[in-house]
Amino acid sequence: ALSEEHLMAWKWNLWGRSETDSKPSSKPTQNKTNQLKKTTMGNPTKVSDNCIRMIKHHEGVRYQPYQDPIGLWTVGVGHLIGDGKSLPQEWNKTFTSEEVDDILKDDLARFERGVNTLIPITRLTQNQFDALVSFSFNVGLGNLQASTLRQKLNRGDYEGAANEFPKWRKAGGRVLNGLVRRRADEKAMFMSDVIHALGY
Repeated sequence: ALSEEHLMAWKWNLWGRSETDSKPSSKPTQNKTNQLKKTTMGNPTKVSDNCIRMIKHHEGVRYQPYQDPIGLWTVGVGHLIGDGKSLPQEWNKTFTSEEVDDILKDDLARFERGVNTLIPITRLTQNQFDALVSFSFNVGLGNLQASTLRQKLNRGDYEGAANEFPKWRKAGGRVLNGLVRRRADEKAMFMSDVIHALGY
């Protein structure tokens, strides 16, 4: 029987890889110089389309401004409008999907930079980077910085880091099913590359 990690990786692979993932070369062979360049290139700096789809799935998308549970004005994918205390007239409208996507990409930029700052030495694949950005977007960069997940990853313990995702499933002291599902998807995204790297 397949382990939980294998099943989650299989589930993620069903979603398919995005255009930003590396594709097999059309050439039958690669020389050693090209192989060296591939192994020494830097970490991803932008999330993939797959990551954006997953974040939107878990966060939800709202095309009209609304007040969140504590009364702050929000729109799109959890975007806080200004300080959230008032709704500027120019934001009082129905946003297009393109506008919502642009706002989300601007919001994600801080987390993309933050992940690369906090994970400076560990080589990350696109899926691993995506999982960490999704995680940070949900729990905050401060929590990523203080997490055992980050400590293990910076020691090169990919499997140990992946096993930390499910532990972040509580809000207000309670386990939330939505967070359980999100952490499972983030772990599956992250582990799909770990399992491949280990040759499973």
